[in-house]
Amino acid sequence: MDPTKNWAYVDFYYADLHLPETSGIYLVFAARAGRDICIYVGQAKDLKARWARGHHKALACLREGADFIRFQPTLQENLDEEELKYIKHFEPALNVKGLGQSVPTSSPPE
Repeated sequence: MDPTKNWAYVDFYYADLHLPETSGIYLVFAARAGRDICIYVGQAKDLKARWARGHHKALACLREGADFIRFQPTLQENLDEEELKYIKHFEPALNVKGLGQSVPTSSPPE
């Protein structure tokens, strides 16, 4: 079940125009085979400014087929906790950090 289904959303291509000037959590989705797939989870102290100045993952999101962004206003002091919660829930392809898991390394040969 998608806990963000009732969140506000904006079209990916117009995010810089329609996101509010508030702190919050945002999730980028791609519509694939009739399903909405979360491809990235992020946080911002100002959602509008985050996208207006060019998001560092925008091109990667486009390559993954980004269609829309769901967002939820969130108090700044809760951003890290909420972002991690949604990264763990969705395990999005473009969030390689944040899961609190270390990358396994191989042991040196004996």
